[in-house]
This record gives sequence, structure tokens and C-alpha cells, in this order.
Amino acid sequence: MLTQRQNRIEGGVWRDPAFLALDSTEQWLYLLLLDSGVNDAGVVALTPRRWTRYAGDVSEKMVDDALERMAILGWLVIDYEMEELYLPRVAEQVAKRTGGVAILEAALASVHSPAIFELIHEHLAVKERR
Repeated sequence: MLTQRQNRIEGGVWRDPAFLALDSTEQWLYLLLLDSGVNDAGVVALTPRRWTRYAGDVSEKMVDDALERMAILGWLVIDYEMEELYLPRVAEQVAKRTGGVAILEAALASVHSPAIFELIHEHLAVKERR
């Protein structure tokens, strides 16, 4: 997975059955999201119109449909009102690193969505109890 600090996609994504089950537009979109300023809390701005400019054959409807399906499958959480997405797998990867929970907590300062902020806090509380 990619975070601002790591700036790379882990090769294991190509062996992940859940990732391979996504269609090509969903895979493209997920990889694009990882390269679109996702912070260490796994949050990125929701800018579907901008994303359509990165591929000649992708419409805004295709992006919207992919986002909805990925949300249903648990790949992301969408807050349309605050225009943010949460990518839980990114946050999980950050939390696994040495000092990752502190890094993740620091990244929460840039999260605008109260719903996503609370969801990340819930995930952190579960991790700390383990």
C-alpha cells in the first residue's frame, strides 16, 4: 500500500484475492487513490471529476459506480458531505509500522469528516485492545 511517507505500492496487492476480485476500473481507481495525496490516516479528498482526467476512457459515472461498489466491499468509506474518502487498509498498514499508531493519530489532524474521524478512532481503539 502507499502512504505519503512510504510512497510505494506493496507488491502483495497483486496476490490479494480481494484486490483481484475488483474489476479493472476499481483496481485503477484504488491505485490512483493511493497516489492522490492519501494521508497516513488513510484519508484522501473526494475529487471524482479530477480522477476522470487521468484516463481517457473513464467517465465520472464509472468512477462513482466504482466508488459505490468499493464502499460496499469495504475498500473505502465515503463521506460525500465532507468530500473525503477513508481507505482502511492504508491506515492498517501505517498502524503496523513501528510508531505507526502515533503517526496515524497525528494524521487525524487533517481529517475534516467527523464520521471518518470517529471511524478511525474506533479502529484505533480496537488495535490498542489487541
